Amino acid sequence: MADAVSAVFAITLLLATIPPPLCRGRVVSTGYDPRRDDAPSVRATAEVQAAYDALCPNKNCGSGVLYKNDTIGMNAVTWVSGVRDGQNTQAKIVYSPRFLEGLAKNYGDGASFGVLAHEVGHHLTAALSMRGQMDGSWEEELRADYLAGCALGRTGRPPQELENALRALASNATPTHPAFDKRNPIVRKGYAECKAHQDKFDKLEKGRVGFGLGAVVSESSPETGCWAYFYRAKEDVERLGPVAAERRRSKFYRTEASCERDKTERVRSKERIAEPCVCL
Repeated sequence: MADAVSAVFAITLLLATIPPPLCRGRVVSTGYDPRRDDAPSVRATAEVQAAYDALCPNKNCGSGVLYKNDTIGMNAVTWVSGVRDGQNTQAKIVYSPRFLEGLAKNYGDGASFGVLAHEVGHHLTAALSMRGQMDGSWEEELRADYLAGCALGRTGRPPQELENALRALASNATPTHPAFDKRNPIVRKGYAECKAHQDKFDKLEKGRVGFGLGAVVSESSPETGCWAYFYRAKEDVERLGPVAAERRRSKFYRTEASCERDKTERVRSKERIAEPCVCL
């Protein structure tokens, strides 16, 4: 089990030193038994890793472990080892597999990723010193909400998946979270600002192949124009989920119409295409 987790986050974590859960709005079930922490699913691991890659591309935000555990209740919870510790900050995220699967089933693509990215956001607010000295739980939650929206934007997710994530976050509210009319615009702001940044990044990366905030793999073909679209391969989506699946870029087309025609054919072959043709 430890090998499966460390392969993703490369950490050692002294669980005995971890204080109460940082995601203050959620109550940990009194039946939570850390002895039943188990290796996370491939999809949950990939989505958490995608959130870390999007929100901390420089890899200087500390480290964390991820577990699934049915005794946590219908929940996802984050603990951190300290605040303002930078790369020394360690986190533990535990989720209920039934809870996460329910989000994906009930709200669609982007829902489980939005909730897990919110948990990653709690880790990063500690590691990157985003807190004021007199923070209340609402401020903590709103910062994590902003980062959840940012993760959706930086991974190139479409507006519909933002809406799915918002519904999932709203469904998981408690009295100690701020009202959702306060949270909703914060998540949207994070998405809009980081999506604009990612769109600029895509244009800069037009001539290069490699891993960026949106993880792009380019089809090898001569450039014949500026029009292209991004997609996820069906087999990657089935294994990792629609967010963490590798983001691939089509070949370039001379016109938007020819780009749209090819995209339509790919949709018929059941590739997962959520992004429009754009001129890069």
